This record gives sequence, C-alpha cells and structure tokens, in this order.
Amino acid sequence: MKTSKKTACCILFVIMCLIFITPAHGTISNKDNIISDDEFRNCQSMIQNDIQKFLVNQNCFLATYKTADVDGVKKLPSEMIYNAAQKYHINPKVILTMLQKEQSIISTAPGKQITSQLNKAMGYESSDHQGLSKQIDRGTWQLNHNIERIDAGKTTINGWTIRVAKETVDHVIVTPETKATASLYSYNPLAGAGWGGSKKWGANYLFWDLYYNKFEFSAKTSWEFNTPANSEGWLAYNAGILNEATNVQSDGLFIIDPIGPDPWIENILCSIDASSVDGIKIRMSSNCEDDTGAIYFSTEESPGFGEDKKVGFGVSHGSEWHEYDIPISNSNWKGTITALRIDPADFGSESSESHDDTFGFDYIRLSGVPAETDTPPDEVATPDSPTTPPAPAQSTTYATYCVEDPRIDGAIEWAKNKIGPAEGRYYDKESGQTSMALP
Repeated sequence: MKTSKKTACCILFVIMCLIFITPAHGTISNKDNIISDDEFRNCQSMIQNDIQKFLVNQNCFLATYKTADVDGVKKLPSEMIYNAAQKYHINPKVILTMLQKEQSIISTAPGKQITSQLNKAMGYESSDHQGLSKQIDRGTWQLNHNIERIDAGKTTINGWTIRVAKETVDHVIVTPETKATASLYSYNPLAGAGWGGSKKWGANYLFWDLYYNKFEFSAKTSWEFNTPANSEGWLAYNAGILNEATNVQSDGLFIIDPIGPDPWIENILCSIDASSVDGIKIRMSSNCEDDTGAIYFSTEESPGFGEDKKVGFGVSHGSEWHEYDIPISNSNWKGTITALRIDPADFGSESSESHDDTFGFDYIRLSGVPAETDTPPDEVATPDSPTTPPAPAQSTTYATYCVEDPRIDGAIEWAKNKIGPAEGRYYDKESGQTSMALP
C-alpha cells in the first residue's frame, strides 16, 4: 500500500487536535511545563494577611474556621498555609490551588464543609495524616520532597524527573521541563481531561486551569473589567463591603461608592517582575472632592504597604473619564511586586445614602512609561484629556500539532495550510521544544 506524503512526513495528530486558549496573562497550556521552579518555590508571594484576604474574597469557610495545627495550637488555616509555605519553601498560591484541586476546599462556603473534605484536603493519602492541618503540612512536605529527590540526582518515589518522558496513569506521555512539573505529576500521576487524559479527572490540567485562570495567580499585567460581577482580584475598602466584585457593571466599568474617608482598592494576587514594568496606566473617573491619588505596592523583599513604597499622582475631579500615565518613580520598586493598592482619593462621604462621590475604573494596565512623560520623583503625574475606551483585549486561539521532524519536506507547510501560521504552534519531537509558532 502506497503511503501518502502527508502520512510519511509524520505530522502526528497526536496532539489531540485540542485548541489551546492563551489567557489574558499570556500563559499557554503546556502539560510538560505547568509552572516554573521559581514560581513554585516563591514562598514569599503572600503573607498570612494576604492569604486571609483571599479566603474572605472567595467566601471560603476557611476564613473563619479554626482548628488545631500540627503543633496542637488552634489557628486559622491562613496561618497554617503560610507556615507550611515557609517551612517547605512552597508558594502558598500552590497550596491554595492544591486545596481546591483535590477537594474543592476554596469554593466551599461557610457551613458547607464536610469531614471527608477535611480529612483529604490536599489529597495526601495516609490514614495517619487525616484532618486539615496534617493534610496541609504533609501535602506541602511531599511537594517539596519530590523536588529534593530530583535535586539529589534521583527520581521521585514513583519515577518522575525532568527531561525524561513518562506515561501518566491516564495514558498521556509527559516530559517534565521543570522540577515543579515533575513534582506535581509525582503527587498526582494523571494528566486530566484537558490534556487528553481521563475524562473522569481534572488532575494536573485542573491545577493549571485553577492557578492561571480561575485564581489568576500568574503575572497578570492588565485588568480590563469586561466581565460583569468579576473584579479580577481587586477588592474595595471603605466602600461598604469587602468584596466589590458585584460592582463591575455590564458596560465594563468597576464602580465604587465610598462610605467613609480614604477609600481604596487593592490586589494581593500579583507576581510582577519590577524590572519589566516602569509605569501604570489607569483610566478612571472620580467624583471625590480631592485631587490627589496614590499607588502603593508591596514586594517580596519588603511585604506590606507603606509610605516608603508609594507613588503619587494628580486626579481630575468630576464625572469625566481620564487616562493617567503614572511613572513608577520609587527606588523600592524592585524584585517581585506581590500586591498593588490604588487610592484614588483621600476623602469619601461617611453617609451610605450619598452617591455623589463615586469613582470607577475602566482599566488598569502595567506598562512602560511613554517617552514624552518625564515626571520627576518629587512631583506627581497630571491627567490627560478624556479618551474613548479601547476595544477589549482579545485572547489568541492556537491549534497545536505534533511534528516528528519539522525538517521533513512539507511538514510545516502542511500545518500552515491547515490552520494558518498566525494561529498555529507545533511540538517538535526532534528538538523537544514546545509551543513553537509556525513560521
């Protein structure tokens, strides 16, 4: 039987003909590289207060639940998670994601939790380590221990390491590119339905989806507020209630109604490389009476907000919308930025009946400072004239094909004709490189 050229060039449609969506933060779904080692090990990404705020914002029962920790002392789970993160050098965001992936802990509302959830909170299978505190401690220990074995030149206890292909229990070939990825597959050796594995389990694909999409724990650099009732991780304070997610309107505006002085919004889920960002662009309207705003930031090296980590900017009072290009002129803007706070005004009405002091955001974007902007450190940026809201940012859809050897005549050309170079990526088995754009 004659083999066609298309078959001979071995463009293995092994990649499941899945369509991978590039999220707004730019992270592409990759079963071989779920998370970088640096991010996995970033145990300073959240302090306990950040973890507590996150749990409150998620309406999670852990926000008020207290139980004995492994040392026998009753504590809030936010403290247990923080302590385990420091003890084993694992990112607390990873621990939070594992709690949701294994037993839907984070999305369980107060009073809805059941004992079986708590006994297997992080999916650590041991009758000697049942209960929330033991699960958090031992599960985090295991994630760290897996990496320690790889660092020592060994595989994990069930054979995972980096750059060595291995088949998951649900029959997907994975070649971990990071120790963190190998650790996750060792912890749970299933790829999951999203990566062509068992349709019964979310597994490691679910971890990826929760971390980058649901919780948006990655290095997000813009917030467009285009989805109603989704504040994209921003919380409002001195505005009546803690969680202002319902204040995102259908027209793509995040509207806040202060009920007291010093209203602000903050986002504690940041992971920003300060060296790549030297400005913040905000489109905002403020009916508050004063004309001075401020941006505060927290860093991995210096957690918490403070006057030493502050950038001021001028605010135009009134109902019109203005775009502000704010240079980050502060020497403490360095390392990893872990949280942002925006104070659009110092004053707000103390009456909940008054609605004449509202302020709102159309978008918040981290970027480079425009060349014509040159604001000295001791001055503040001035607002531009009102502008028209830009079109919502669009995600990019990629089809991915597996190419045995892209040097084979016609292989790449066939894929380009099939899906188009702008929408195509391939996995080259010869070089081991992934997510390569079609030329």
